[in-house]
Parts: sequence; C-alpha cells; structure tokens
Amino acid sequence: MSITIALIDDQQLFLEGISALLQQQGDMEVVAKISDGENIPALVAQYSPQVMIVNADIVNFNAADGISQAVQRNAGVKVIALTMHNTRHFVREMFKAGVAGMLLKQNSVTELIEAIRTVTKNQVYLSRQLASVMVDRKSNESSRQTHRDEQELTEREYEVIRLLAEGKSSKEIARHITMSVQTVDACRREILKKLKLDGLAQLVKYAIREGLTGVEC
Repeated sequence: MSITIALIDDQQLFLEGISALLQQQGDMEVVAKISDGENIPALVAQYSPQVMIVNADIVNFNAADGISQAVQRNAGVKVIALTMHNTRHFVREMFKAGVAGMLLKQNSVTELIEAIRTVTKNQVYLSRQLASVMVDRKSNESSRQTHRDEQELTEREYEVIRLLAEGKSSKEIARHITMSVQTVDACRREILKKLKLDGLAQLVKYAIREGLTGVEC
C-alpha cells in the first residue's frame, strides 16, 4: 500500500520536481500539491494524506500555526518541515506545533525519502545538521547568551516579534492579538531590553536569523 503524501510550497517548480521524484518510489503517491499555506488545514482534511511535507519558510505564512491546525484536523498525519533556519528556537517551535520530522532545504531527496519512511513508522526524523544544532548548546559564549535570551522571552513576545518583522504597525498587532496599542508598545520596549537590541531594524534581523518569520533579507 502506497504512502500518501501532500506537498505544500509556494514554488511551483519545487512542487512539480519533488512530486515527480517521489512518484518514482514504488511505495509513495503524491495526492495533493498545495501552493497556498493558508489552506493547509482544509486541504489536509480533504485529502487525508499520511505525510505532509511543508516548506516552513513560505513568505508571510506562520508555519507553526498552519501545521498545528492541520495536525488538529487530522491527528494521524505526519508532518515533515523543510527550512533554511537552523536555530534551536525554530526547531523547538516546529516540534511543538506537531511536526514529526525536519530537514534543511539543502538536504538531499534521498534523505527526504528516508524521513518519509521514518515518520510513517511513528518515529521522529531530524536531519544531522539540525540535530547538531540542538545538542551543541555550549559551542561558544554567543550561543549561550542566545539561549538565555530565548528562555526569557514569552510566547506572546515571540508573536509580537514575528508581527513586527512582517511590517505590522502597533495598531495592527494590537488588533491581531487583542491587546491595547500602549501594551504592544510596552511589549516592544521590553523585548528590545531583554535582547539588548537598539531598535526595530536589529529586531527584524534577529527575527529572520532565528526563523521567527518568513520575511527574507
């Protein structure tokens, strides 16, 4: 029986290329190719794939929310996230959202196929590079400071950082997460203080570096 797979990416060439390669496997069938991340939950419910492969870096797409909603809609789906971001915080957020596997985009198709077969056995798959990031907590003083900073931030503060990095105004953020504009501004000042950053430009760079947003430099 074939492993049914849904692909989610905003690049049509990726969808067609990966689909063709996976279809060559005797035990795999691509049942959906989705270019709009916002429709992930509904489409997963429609096609009920065993495995969902998601580009977690789709611009202006909150991968953690989309994956979480998809998993809630179909508890049996195994999600594999592909990303360019090799930071501990991003990996933790993806697994918290419900992924069963993660690879970097520079990994090979052979490794992706291995990941698919691994997660369908109810096992977790993490590429070697990402696994190294997770275990190497003491490589240098900078990484230790980053880890301390991450622990100090709340989930609400991470959400504010993401929205700021995506160009949202204080008023838009307040409407999105249901708080006053004054509270948003106070939250931004507290974030800058915790991260020892000088302003919005540095905060945006931090968000991109840590994989908190799909926005690219």
